[in-house]
Amino acid sequence: MDAELLEMFLEETAENIQVMEEGLLDLEVNRDDADTINVIFRAMHTIKGGAGLVGLNRVNEITHKVENLLDSVRHGQISLSDDVFKTLFLSVDILKKMIEETDFDGQQVASDIDSLFLMLAEFSDNGVDTAASDAVSMDVSKSTTVNLRTFKISLQFQTTILETGTDPLMLLRELQEVGTVVECYCNTSKLPQLDQLVSHSFYLEWTVFLETDRPKSDIDDIFIFVVDDNEILIEDITDSIGDTFDNNLKTGELLVDKGLITEREIENSLSKQKRIGDILAEDGKVLKKQVEKIVSKQEEAKSQESSSTIRVDTSKLESILNNLAELLISHSRVKELVISNMNWQGEKRNHTVNREILSAFDEVDKIIRVVQEKVMNTSMIPIGGTFTRFQRMMRDLAKEVGKEVKVHIEGKETELDKTVIEQIADPLKHLIRNALDHGLETPDEREARGKPRAGTIVLRAFHQEGNIVIQISDDGKGIDEQIIFAKAIEKGLVSEQEKLSQQEMYMLLFKPGFSTAKQITDISGRGVGLDVVMTNIKKLRGSVEMESEIGMGTTITIKLPLTLAIIDGMMVRVGQERFIIPLNMISEFYKATSEHMHKAEGKGLFMHLRGENMPYVSLADLLQLQGECHSPTDGILVILQNNNRKLAMMVDEILGQEQVVIKSLKENMQQQIDGIAGVTILGNGKVAIILDIPTIYKLVKEAKPIKSLA
Repeated sequence: MDAELLEMFLEETAENIQVMEEGLLDLEVNRDDADTINVIFRAMHTIKGGAGLVGLNRVNEITHKVENLLDSVRHGQISLSDDVFKTLFLSVDILKKMIEETDFDGQQVASDIDSLFLMLAEFSDNGVDTAASDAVSMDVSKSTTVNLRTFKISLQFQTTILETGTDPLMLLRELQEVGTVVECYCNTSKLPQLDQLVSHSFYLEWTVFLETDRPKSDIDDIFIFVVDDNEILIEDITDSIGDTFDNNLKTGELLVDKGLITEREIENSLSKQKRIGDILAEDGKVLKKQVEKIVSKQEEAKSQESSSTIRVDTSKLESILNNLAELLISHSRVKELVISNMNWQGEKRNHTVNREILSAFDEVDKIIRVVQEKVMNTSMIPIGGTFTRFQRMMRDLAKEVGKEVKVHIEGKETELDKTVIEQIADPLKHLIRNALDHGLETPDEREARGKPRAGTIVLRAFHQEGNIVIQISDDGKGIDEQIIFAKAIEKGLVSEQEKLSQQEMYMLLFKPGFSTAKQITDISGRGVGLDVVMTNIKKLRGSVEMESEIGMGTTITIKLPLTLAIIDGMMVRVGQERFIIPLNMISEFYKATSEHMHKAEGKGLFMHLRGENMPYVSLADLLQLQGECHSPTDGILVILQNNNRKLAMMVDEILGQEQVVIKSLKENMQQQIDGIAGVTILGNGKVAIILDIPTIYKLVKEAKPIKSLA
């Protein structure tokens, strides 16, 4: 099997399976959508063709059978019932597992495949599976349109038939008189070696496909004198002609169909097949355990290789190459100017040529940014595939817990870094399961409250201010803050006198072991999940926000960076140290006067700006560094904004905007430090700390310094 060809097939098939799954979910809602049926059919047909090309016979067999069902559906021979959807979804699940786990023979899903074939057979037995394969030749297909019938005639004569005076060849010639022999196959497997051949014995068997408008009785009459002593089988295959002449069948099936071999002969041959590892083990070249270990590692490696690749639109690559060409031109220009400047003397060198060099550098910098963005763009993939998986999961879970749900997806084309998508999948799954299990009411409860029996969950993705925003909304019962507060008191997380904002109240749900669920189910309710969600989202430098209204539903908003590798930041200085603040966290810079600053009893300083109060902190104090500015009115105030919360943070100086590469501290320090998102290497080789603004809010509230610098 060609490895490169197989890799291409796996990539394409993964996409086609996704297309089929999305199509089935859409079709389940809009069952009259002929275009969607055709899209699903084409995806299945493409998988079938590809499987045949790379020799994956089991995949080919499954897709062929399912394709027949789909063909019957699109021709109106079968209506789209729940049983049909159940069958089609099962086929998608089986194919997905076989492809993802490179289990091409379907050994791990053997029982599921058996179930699928039984379900498909039900449709076939009901006489509706008459879809003709496109492998059927045009000449043969005409027989169904001009009332011709096609017969398959199997002829197995006794070896002594010549002794009875009957010439089998004459019988074949008589067949030509009642119709057209479309195909004829001769089985010579019983023919002995020449030195063992008996001249008056007959060893051949034939399978003849005859097209005729004559009744079967006319064919029976030809064999009337030999039928008792020989095995003569005459079958009318007109209604199953597609299967008979489908050249996409496995070689063995084709050979059996043509009467050239028997199924038992195939089984005997297959039983003799051995893997190279097994042969070597039997020869004593290696131990069987060694073979099994190598095979296991090989399969694991294949799986990893498959998941680490990404398909890139050729137009994106062409654009990158064009920009690189411009970059080379600009680079040459800069080099020429520098050499030229070295040859100039006096005042002219300092002013004229230097300005041109700076201009050329600006051009180079601009192109580098464009190339960088385009390269980053190649690792971006739409979030639609992830949403589709959840749509399917919700469909199945809703049936499991007896709820009805309609799922709406918005912004499935929104692109996100592949790494981010892989890491956000589990947190999203937890949130969606909670929305379904705890958020939505049962159909009866909803009806009693004047709501539609089916609840609605919306998955939404969009770009906002350099971030990706993912929202999960439900129109369920909403979150009761009083219940959360009571539970938090019970767990000793807060005191009865403590005043919490609405967001602070909701964030209690993300504490480890915190759950307000009255019942623990297989889906959720153990308090394990939301804390993992928060941890994983923080790892991605993201944030979570909740909005809820009792009786109306809940919306969870996750804000994530576009990519994990690079951020746009503002470099600031405190004392001799430089720090990077993520640009998307900065609302504005402000030079405060004494009128802006106020002191709250027991709460420290706060800033009053344009009718809004916000906490104040000195970055030097937070880091316990020796800064140059000691009063809020001495330095520059960076107004930070995280969701709806603002914070005024004083720094000594604003140095300018920088695009920096993030280096993780966690890998080297084995822990995440509040207040620090990572570090970056500056152009002068020095290290600058990248501030983690969401956790700085927490440190300010708790009046704690950043540990690493304390």
